[in-house]
Amino acid sequence: MNQETTNFKTFNYQENGQIAFSILSTIKTTSVLDSGLYNIETVWDNGYKTNLSLLENIENYNSTVPYHFKEKLDKIFKVFYDSTVKKNINKLGYKHKVGVLLHGKQGTGKTSLLKSYFEKAYREQNAIVFNYTSLDNFSKTWDFIKGVRKIQNNPIVIFLDECDELFSKYNVENAVKVALDGFDSIDNCIILMSTNYIDKIPDAIKDRPSRVKYTIEVEGIQDEEVIKNFLKESFEKINMEVNLEKEISKMKGWTIDDLKQWVLDKVMDIEPEEKVNNKMGFSK
Repeated sequence: MNQETTNFKTFNYQENGQIAFSILSTIKTTSVLDSGLYNIETVWDNGYKTNLSLLENIENYNSTVPYHFKEKLDKIFKVFYDSTVKKNINKLGYKHKVGVLLHGKQGTGKTSLLKSYFEKAYREQNAIVFNYTSLDNFSKTWDFIKGVRKIQNNPIVIFLDECDELFSKYNVENAVKVALDGFDSIDNCIILMSTNYIDKIPDAIKDRPSRVKYTIEVEGIQDEEVIKNFLKESFEKINMEVNLEKEISKMKGWTIDDLKQWVLDKVMDIEPEEKVNNKMGFSK
């Protein structure tokens, strides 16, 4: 029987389907959180409460788009979950943790790509995935995650989307530093972050391997054949014929989001060329 305890009140299943955990240092529990995919946020309600809700309807990642670094990401995850690697790192006296930051312009598929690893982590590695739905009260939410780590050793995957807000909006650089690489960091944890504004991420975060080991830029699609296949497969799903030959050469460098909108405009019978090209800085 696990003798360790956390500072969190017993789970409270609410009518709206969420699960509330009251952070009260006077109450101890040995409750164990099931592995799974959770949205997480901490709010003030006569005391700080951490709310969890099941993360559902993850957008499908289009595996036909060959990001040049995906092989590297696959290897990072494979090595991270290797029990021998973890054991050796712990023997050295270090915590087994990895930080990954994807950056690039909006719509390149950063979020969808990272989310594609979530269910695999849960299904294959018995991991607990925490998707921050609000970056407010970061320290309080991190306290909850530390509490989970105290009573169980499942791999923990943490996702911070639009993480630049941590520094530009909430001004919690020191708290993030300590969480990533300090007294508040936790073992057996991989932290995934994404941003459209790499310049808003402090150098002490993005350029320090002990905090973010891999900083990777995600660009628009450069391979015209990939663009053609993406559009072709999209229209084949709905049995719609579209002449793509005159369009492909104009789309080099477009993002996944740009291509999706172009497809949707065609489906809705809206002329997409001028709208999208103007946004991309092209002229007809």
